[in-house]
Amino acid sequence: MAPKRKPIDDVLLGASGMLFAGLSLWALLGGVGEAAPPLLPEPNAAGRYQHAAIANPETATEIWAAPTAAGGDEWLFDVFTPPVIYYDVVNHAFSVTPPDTVAGDASGLENAFGIELVEVKRTPYRIQLVGYVGSEGDYIVTFEDLETGETFLARPGRTIEEHSVALRSFAVDKTRDESGGGTAVQDTRATAVIHDLRQNHDVTLVQKVRFMNVAALAVFRVTGELARHVEGRQGGTVATAEATYIIGMVSFDPPTVEVTREATVERGIEVRRLEPAPAIIAPTAVPPGFMFPAASSEQNPFGEP
Repeated sequence: MAPKRKPIDDVLLGASGMLFAGLSLWALLGGVGEAAPPLLPEPNAAGRYQHAAIANPETATEIWAAPTAAGGDEWLFDVFTPPVIYYDVVNHAFSVTPPDTVAGDASGLENAFGIELVEVKRTPYRIQLVGYVGSEGDYIVTFEDLETGETFLARPGRTIEEHSVALRSFAVDKTRDESGGGTAVQDTRATAVIHDLRQNHDVTLVQKVRFMNVAALAVFRVTGELARHVEGRQGGTVATAEATYIIGMVSFDPPTVEVTREATVERGIEVRRLEPAPAIIAPTAVPPGFMFPAASSEQNPFGEP
């Protein structure tokens, strides 16, 4: 007796028959949708393939237009060369040529003063108190000569001719510093009174305190000589190849200097009040959309300040 077939067997048998019929039809049609095989180059007589010639790509050549001046015929610069810009303190204007080399212009030779103020600064006094050894009534004091770079010793009442000073007196005082939050600290304060033989006046020096000259120092630039600077104090003179200048009142704040140019054959006496050229600060380029982060505790993932 033959086994009884189940309905699921009939379903699987019918699906297999349909799949076989579909594959047979696809094979008869030659595989519809299959890509065509690539064409190979024809071999030459020697049996080798010939290399196909490659055409050179076409490139377009453009000629840049001639540069144009930004603010006058002189304001013309190369693309990769940084410009050199000058500042005329007389006319308070910028120029691409030195103020004293443009003939016929308001900032040219006929109006050039010859020097420009660079800065007014304070400088340390030439003698500084370094330290001491000994006890009261028998001190040996150490000084530094900033002009020569030498260190020398002196006793009170002695004159040191090599450095043009005389030590008049020296004292060491004990002080209490209570600025440390209620805890007093004992400290010593050494003071030396010297007589400056050059200037014929007394100077008081304190250890650990840098003593500065009272008279401010003016620094000038000789126009037309970019690398040359000259210095002078009130009452002094500055000489250049063109003229001699007498330095008048020197102000530290604001920095200004009154300078008198002596008379020459071509020009008479001139007095001018010089000021340093304003500093030009280039703005910092910030990428578009960039924002500086705000100071907060969220920037630190550990919660530390």
